[in-house]
Amino acid sequence: MHIIIHPADEVKDQPQVDIVAWSIHGVSFHNENEVVHLLTGFVLDKKWRVTTAIQHFDSDNKRITTNSGRVYNLLGQPGSKDAELELAWQIWKMTNNVSSDVDVTDEYATKIKWFVM
Repeated sequence: MHIIIHPADEVKDQPQVDIVAWSIHGVSFHNENEVVHLLTGFVLDKKWRVTTAIQHFDSDNKRITTNSGRVYNLLGQPGSKDAELELAWQIWKMTNNVSSDVDVTDEYATKIKWFVM
């Protein structure tokens, strides 16, 4: 397995993205007190993505707008953990100096009307 971490395309080139197998994490970074919520999942080009901080959650339309201004359409139900995804997430956290991580996916999923826990 090869894991390559690189920035997403510019927002102006990709202002709206469909994302599947999504999850949401509350993270804090070393030397910062603030906890931000980040969306992770696969965009439809099969690349795993970690977003900038969530700014707005539209539960009726299943959309998340991030700090970058990009809009993510949440498709399907939240993803399940798999070993490769978990490894990629752990590497991303180490690379980005994450000091704490809490999976908050259920807090969002229960607000989506079509999702049944």
